[in-house]
Amino acid sequence: MTPTSSAVTIIASNRLLSRQLQREYELAMQAAGARVWESPNILPHGAWLRRLWSELAAREPSSTPVLLTGFQEGALWREAMGETSALLDVNAAASAAARAWDLLHAWKLPLERRVFMESAETEAFFGWATSFQDALRTRGWITASELAAALIERGLSIDAAIEYAGFYEMTPRDRDLFAACAASPHVCASVHPPKFRCAALPDQAAEWESAALWARAKLEKQTASIGIVIPGLARQRSAVERIFDDVINPGLSFVPNESRAFHLSVGTVASEHPLIATALLLLGLEPGLSLADAGALLRSPFLKLDPSGGAKLDAHLRRRRLAIVRTHDLLEHLPQWTRHGQENLLSAVRRPGEWSAIFSKLVTASGWPGERTPTRVERHAIEHWKDLLSALASLDELLPELSYEAALGHLRRHAAQSRFHEDIDSPVQLMDLNEAAEALPGLRFDALWIAGMHAGAWPAPGLPNPFLPLELQSKAGLPQSSPKLELERARRTTRWLLNAASDIVCSYPKSAGEESLRPSALIEKHFDHVPFLEENGSADTMLSRIAQSAPLLELGTAEAPSLPHGTEAAGGARLLEDQAACPFRAFAIHRLGARELDELEIGVSPRERGGAVHRALEWIWNELKTQEALLRHSPSELTALLENAAAQALKNNTAPERFRRLEHQRLVDLLRQWLEIEKRRRPFEVVEQELDRKAELGGLILKIRPDRMDRYTDGTHAVLDYKTSKDLKMADWDGDRPAAPQLPLYAVRAGKNISEVMFAKLTALEVKPLSRSGGELQESLPEWERVLKTLARDFVAGHAEVDPHLGRKTCQNCKLPALCRVAELGYRILEEDDE
Repeated sequence: MTPTSSAVTIIASNRLLSRQLQREYELAMQAAGARVWESPNILPHGAWLRRLWSELAAREPSSTPVLLTGFQEGALWREAMGETSALLDVNAAASAAARAWDLLHAWKLPLERRVFMESAETEAFFGWATSFQDALRTRGWITASELAAALIERGLSIDAAIEYAGFYEMTPRDRDLFAACAASPHVCASVHPPKFRCAALPDQAAEWESAALWARAKLEKQTASIGIVIPGLARQRSAVERIFDDVINPGLSFVPNESRAFHLSVGTVASEHPLIATALLLLGLEPGLSLADAGALLRSPFLKLDPSGGAKLDAHLRRRRLAIVRTHDLLEHLPQWTRHGQENLLSAVRRPGEWSAIFSKLVTASGWPGERTPTRVERHAIEHWKDLLSALASLDELLPELSYEAALGHLRRHAAQSRFHEDIDSPVQLMDLNEAAEALPGLRFDALWIAGMHAGAWPAPGLPNPFLPLELQSKAGLPQSSPKLELERARRTTRWLLNAASDIVCSYPKSAGEESLRPSALIEKHFDHVPFLEENGSADTMLSRIAQSAPLLELGTAEAPSLPHGTEAAGGARLLEDQAACPFRAFAIHRLGARELDELEIGVSPRERGGAVHRALEWIWNELKTQEALLRHSPSELTALLENAAAQALKNNTAPERFRRLEHQRLVDLLRQWLEIEKRRRPFEVVEQELDRKAELGGLILKIRPDRMDRYTDGTHAVLDYKTSKDLKMADWDGDRPAAPQLPLYAVRAGKNISEVMFAKLTALEVKPLSRSGGELQESLPEWERVLKTLARDFVAGHAEVDPHLGRKTCQNCKLPALCRVAELGYRILEEDDE
């Protein structure tokens, strides 16, 4: 960009182009040898109109209508919809109505009843728009959509020369406006004849990763400005941002880097930023939060709450099985929280401005935004939070007194609909396709990647506004009003994009799920398909270079400190089961004390069902003692025994009554089926139940508790283990890494002559015994002893490598994936097929 006199005001079609022109001006001044220069007068279109209106209001305050913010306009639309809003998604309908209102004024369309009688939707909009317009005139307000016409009507008073950049789709109203102020097109520097390439990538994620690798290669070659165009970027921001962070900023910590090499022009949705999300969760404590949201709040780094204390409190709430968490559940743990003299916030009604002040005090009193120094991005978020509260206060003139929940609903809605932007001078600019199109033909880069160019997405299908008559839209030539217009628009956009840089790559994904994709006809004819990244090496080579450039932590071998011989460890047979499944899992659980979060269950959880079966059978055999006593019970006596056993097993369960009744009946049915099987066994006497023992194996002392031991009439014994899992097989006892080592452990350390081991399988689908006895069992015992000793020695020696026995299947059944991060690291076992 050639240095321009500060007396010239340049109006850019959108924020993206305005920022780029600002950057080009600064680079041009530096190239000219300037050390100090005036800031150029470059403004986005909307900001320029608001500034002109503000100047007019300063000169003529009494006769100038008040300009509504977008948030205020949305509230006024919801008011105009009145009772009909009960039939709609009112927030979506209000947003669509505001877009229709904007099109109506930008394209100078008439708001006439006869025109809007085309459909139920257009007729409804006419009624809302009439009410909306009456409210504006009565109260002396104006919307941003009406500014251009109002400024023209009042006569523009502009001292500087006006130039405009972008505006490849000039609306009739903008033509009038620029004609009124004698604006001329801004002359943009031309680029060298472009070099075109086309890349066909396996899928969307591979496409984004390839674009990131390409951008990194360009950065290494000192390319000054790099553009990446991604259709639908706003919807996919998180996934795109993660990939570009991994590739371009591989050393990025959990706190976002202050000097990223790339910038996403679409901005951040306010409610999705962790700082603002934490503030909204805090305010949600009054009406109540779900357990998941409460856990996210307690683990947030933006409160004056010890992180480990928050995590422990989260675990405590889960154990209490709270479906909804409210302020009173946390008052002793959040002593900073205060009601500020309000006895019951939920029963009060106040003006929006009063709620805004209360919300600010409540959030601040809870220690938000934390004690550490905020990053630059976080400072932006804090300022935007203040803007959100100010926007809520601005509803005083529009809305009556509100309840706490209604005011919080308005705040949440605005946070979900607003974005905040950072004007960061990064060499890599990621932008949405529509955003880039609006900045044409002024948009220019040294290198440009245009992604997502498959036939199903480009040209985009036309989506006429549902609240404006279709015939009216077509005659006026509104964007997206017809397939023909949309095709022409896509051709024009493609032509200009292909002249926006001297080095251009267009790409498309070859598949999306099960669907095969092909390139858009609008780009296919322009390019020869050439090998991708031929000048930069393969993607594998690029990834290797990135890995080498990132700071790495050398961990050495996967060995933990060994334990002294004779160490006593808790966990019993579960320890050996975990060591066999994955040594790291055993280390994490049984040496680090890691455990999964309790899941909230509406009814009786699977773990509680298993415990109830154990308690019920223990109670029954404490009563019966022998098989002979079981056989003597009449049907009615047996029913009474089962009912009592189920009642005892569930007496301390805290699930709702209706769930306990269902579980009681289910338990009685299971027990009845199992006792019928017990009747058919050879005569036995129950000699031990849930008896604590100690077992020494390979230098490790384990506490074990067999479910039950029976003595047969020949003096031999059977060891039983009650199971309520459907996935049981005797093969789980065998092999070097047994999936179920409990019964083998009990058998080799029983201190008795064991003639049978048995799984007692009690599930809703099947009740049956799985047993091994006789010669087969005697052959198994020495091998079981060897395997169990090896597992115990490995645990004592500190063998703690991430080595899941069954690959993906083992990891799917693990509750601690965040600790080993096996999935994130793309560990080889996750690529193995399940057995």
